[in-house]
Amino acid sequence: MTVEPFIHLAGVTKVYRTGREEHLAISDATFDVMPGELVSLVGPSGCGKSTLLKILAGLHPHDGGEVRIGSTTHPFDPARDVGMVFQAPLLLKWRRILDNVLLPAEL
Repeated sequence: MTVEPFIHLAGVTKVYRTGREEHLAISDATFDVMPGELVSLVGPSGCGKSTLLKILAGLHPHDGGEVRIGSTTHPFDPARDVGMVFQAPLLLKWRRILDNVLLPAEL
């Protein structure tokens, strides 16, 4: 019995465009994550780690390649399919804890 990867990326590319300039953020990212596997993305600042995670979470579109989580092919519904915890705290200090937790439901 063959186990399918839970996360599958093949030839994923992301280009940021500002006016006439293009910045290649990710080029030909290809890897699989099997069910139950623990994976770390390690690299210097600006190498595309956060961009890749945002693509996986459905928060950013990719410009080429294939992205699949389970049997769902990108784009995903980030509100339903995938969760992401950002590096910087994003709580609003003037709101109660419960109000911060419920903020996405208000939007």
